[in-house]
Amino acid sequence: MAKLIAMVMLGMLSLGSTSSWLPSRCSQGPAVELILRAERTEGASDAVMERTREIVERRIGALGASATVERQGQSHILVRLGRREDAGPVRALIGSAGRLEFRLVNMDVTPAQLHAGQAPIGSEVLPIAGEEPDGRIAVQRRRLIDGRMIVDARTEYDEQGQPTVIVRFDEAGSRRFARATADNVGAQFAIVLDNVVLSAPVIREPILGGEAQISGSFTVEAANQLAISLRSGPLPIDLVVVEERVPER
Repeated sequence: MAKLIAMVMLGMLSLGSTSSWLPSRCSQGPAVELILRAERTEGASDAVMERTREIVERRIGALGASATVERQGQSHILVRLGRREDAGPVRALIGSAGRLEFRLVNMDVTPAQLHAGQAPIGSEVLPIAGEEPDGRIAVQRRRLIDGRMIVDARTEYDEQGQPTVIVRFDEAGSRRFARATADNVGAQFAIVLDNVVLSAPVIREPILGGEAQISGSFTVEAANQLAISLRSGPLPIDLVVVEERVPER
């Protein structure tokens, strides 16, 4: 009888919980808590916020951090971390929406247009990562590939020993990328992450293997974080950290 009562109580506790520890519970309780808020309220539906919570949870789990991730109200997410040193990497993971796009570069834009931030209809001017504030490039608005077509991302090293990220496309994305690169040999295509151009290599030949390499003067940590973000999928809505606090023991 006592065993039955204990099982019922355990079930009630499980049903009442809205969070889960990743990958394991910290017996001392959370060392630090991050409160995240949707950057905009429009579009922050219950389904969107739950999907966002799941992706945040997946990213933190891939990082190997011990944490709970739960909803708070309509537009907030609470992350409880078991170690304070995980707060920085988790902030970096959450700070990137992870929206990756491959777009063709518009080669007909003049330096004066770039400086003014102007581009012909069908194109837009975007900043280039790691360059001076005036570092810009014009890219077509039409996407060749986007993050929804990515099925895997991993960190590797190029011939110079620099960290890179290799992304693998699904079947439809592989076909589209092969066709686009075959039709545009000699042109540049921009690799765009969250509206910032990471690199814009020249298409030397058709890329038929269903994979693409992303280079961008990454550190090992930054490359690993990007790979995690891309594997986890893009956040449906942007998040900002509005509070970081150490809970009372």
